[in-house]
Amino acid sequence: MRSAKDIERSFRRADLDIEVDVKRDYEIARDLADLHRRSRPCGTSALGSVPRRMRLGYLALAAVVLVALVTAVLVSRRGSSGSRDVAPPAAPMSAAEMLTVGRLKAVYRQGGPDALEAHCEEAAEKVDGKPKEVSIKDLIVELEGR
Repeated sequence: MRSAKDIERSFRRADLDIEVDVKRDYEIARDLADLHRRSRPCGTSALGSVPRRMRLGYLALAAVVLVALVTAVLVSRRGSSGSRDVAPPAAPMSAAEMLTVGRLKAVYRQGGPDALEAHCEEAAEKVDGKPKEVSIKDLIVELEGR
């Protein structure tokens, strides 16, 4: 950067009708900086210079984004916790109906492994009336309805 004396010499050589004085330049720069500080009090945000209509637009946009975010979170929570493929039937079921893939999935979603085991035991009781181990052959016979 050029020194103040070099700048003064350049102006004098140019034969301009401008009085060159470095002290006066510093005073003008200081006055401009003071004026700028006084025109914008401390603590004002960058939005202080934004027109009121634009501030309302920013506020409306933020509200829309917030509502969309809350809606997305609520929908994702509701969808993951309670979606059921098969509604529980009201009428009593046979053992074959109790052991369909859809029904077994629904029971597992509702109560986990313990509920699934209890459901299978209930289906086994319906087959014979007393709890016992069911062989695959007996289960196939029951499912075919023979």
